[in-house]
Amino acid sequence: MNEKIKSYENFIEDKLKNDLKEIEVSLNKKSDNLKLWQELKNSIVHLKEAKTDELNVTFELGLGVFVGARIEEMEKVIVNIGCDCYLEMYYDEAIKYADIRMKYLSKEIEFFRQQAVHVKAHIKLVLLAINELNG
Repeated sequence: MNEKIKSYENFIEDKLKNDLKEIEVSLNKKSDNLKLWQELKNSIVHLKEAKTDELNVTFELGLGVFVGARIEEMEKVIVNIGCDCYLEMYYDEAIKYADIRMKYLSKEIEFFRQQAVHVKAHIKLVLLAINELNG
């Protein structure tokens, strides 16, 4: 009986908790990516509404480093569409593309959330089985 309980405990620790960690890592990556697309869309909307010939902006390069820039051509933006491929788009195209990416990422995030719920349910079931065996 103790061997069976031990095998269930090992299954929780070795398999289910590792699966849950992997799901959470993927979920965090997708959520971060979604935030970036939302920021991009908000920036493009801001540029579109600016209606000036030039715009002075400050961008964060990372690690708290900021750089000032002047945008002289206010009709198009260059968007990373994946695999380090960049595409020049008009504002409306870029907004539409960002919406598509955000919709897709939202579906992926929901999928990973459901996966996490399933793994947590499996953990609870195994814990209940262990409790029954100890019973």
